[in-house]
Amino acid sequence: GQDTDGETYYIGRVIQNGTVTVGKVHPSHGVCYVAYDGEELNFPEYEVLVRNALGRYLNV
Repeated sequence: GQDTDGETYYIGRVIQNGTVTVGKVHPSHGVCYVAYDGEELNFPEYEVLVRNALGRYLNV
């Protein structure tokens, strides 16, 4: 997706309380946002989902 300024969001993941949790990465903010208990938490350490030229997701 994108924000109202056209910046692209990316799929990210974080470790939250010992569990891998999926969220959205907003590049200009430098964090991954994760929904939790009615709030949006931000994590400065995260991984981004990427694909190779064949469209396959990479395990990096």
